[in-house]
Amino acid sequence: MDPPWPRLGPGDPVASAARLLRERGRPALLVCAGERLLGVLTEGDISRRAAFRVAADTPLSQLMSSPVASLRSDDYLFQAIARLRRQQLQRMPVLDAAGSVVGGLDLAVALAAAQPAELALIERLGDDDSLSGLARMRAAQPELVVRLLAEGVPAGDIQSLLSHLHIDLHRRVVERQLAAMAAQGWGAPPLDFEVLVMGAVGRDECALAPDQDNGLLLADYPDARHAAIDAWFAELATRLCDDLHALGVPRCRGHVMASNPLWRKSLSQWRAQLDGWLRRPSPVHLRLADIFFDFAPACGDGALSAALRSSASARARGAHRFVQEMLVLQDGLGVALGGFRRHLASERSGVHRGQINLKYHGLLPLVAALRLLALRNGVEASGSRGRLAALRDAGQLEAGEYEALSAARECLTGLQLRRQVTELHAGRAADNWLPLGQLSRGERDRLRAALRDIDDFQRRVRGLISGDVFA
Repeated sequence: MDPPWPRLGPGDPVASAARLLRERGRPALLVCAGERLLGVLTEGDISRRAAFRVAADTPLSQLMSSPVASLRSDDYLFQAIARLRRQQLQRMPVLDAAGSVVGGLDLAVALAAAQPAELALIERLGDDDSLSGLARMRAAQPELVVRLLAEGVPAGDIQSLLSHLHIDLHRRVVERQLAAMAAQGWGAPPLDFEVLVMGAVGRDECALAPDQDNGLLLADYPDARHAAIDAWFAELATRLCDDLHALGVPRCRGHVMASNPLWRKSLSQWRAQLDGWLRRPSPVHLRLADIFFDFAPACGDGALSAALRSSASARARGAHRFVQEMLVLQDGLGVALGGFRRHLASERSGVHRGQINLKYHGLLPLVAALRLLALRNGVEASGSRGRLAALRDAGQLEAGEYEALSAARECLTGLQLRRQVTELHAGRAADNWLPLGQLSRGERDRLRAALRDIDDFQRRVRGLISGDVFA
């Protein structure tokens, strides 16, 4: 990133801004209240205002450009380059997750840091915000995965990048529809909100064939305003889900989507719904909660989702019966091992004969066990990698077990991504089925060892939670 950009407050005079830009040799400065970014002022802004004889003591709040297009500190370089190009800007401030300014990025500096071979891919991954442009961005992802796998990038890191891209897709679709709704007379959002993603994307472990698992989290509002507010956000939710479907992200078969009122609520309503699930852990409530606990914010400043995550973790930690019932629900979720765990257990008949489902008989057993142990210990992380690290730091995983489970996850995700790329290149839909006949002996051995480590962990978690019956 660039060196820190000059900053002034909204009440500072334009004369101070002109002097500071001249002294620092910078083309722009930020107008901030503390660490919160309010606007930006460029040399061009000052020159244009000077032509109209603006008084030297005019406060910057009257001259700055606002709101400010910005980048996030967790954006990838290719995304930053693409956004600068899309908006025809030479530089942007960079904000952290809390919205505080942490630096700035200049397009020329970013382009110099990018590898030449990556620039064509950057163009496709950062295309314009039309549906066709977003579709091209989606279509470029398998090529990105192939390149990263060839470069030896860990599969878990690639999944994290794919999750980031999927979240970015949500953001860009929402921004597109907010502009469209404003132009069509719907006006601005009536209150603060966040789009939530769940499932693999919420866990930061997206592969190449995600479906829609999303929701809306709204700021609290008076009950008397419910009809008008829900109508506005129902419209946004429908547009979001329709656009995602048009872009090749299929609707969730279980209707876990913001267009379903069950997944579109205010902060207080979400808390009340979770309390109901925890008090009455029916099979339906358990399945809904199982999805909910993996949520992560996709749009918004993160304050609402942070508040929801904190209260959800605190509530679940003391809900021993609920966690035990979740354990019972997941009893049938086992790894693909047979014969006293000495060999891999594939399908014996049907179209998937000789194959194993890496998701349902490998990754999800690990995800479910980690989620249960995290809920039991009040861990707030939503992703498997975050939960592994947090449980290790809390003394719930020994170093050896942490390393073994991390390696097992990397083994399974690597096989999953390679298989999905192969299927897509062959013109078939990406899925999670792996033909064992395509594996070398070494790959089979590594897969079997990974599944054994996951099975051992499942058994240990089951024993811990079963013992909580007397807590």
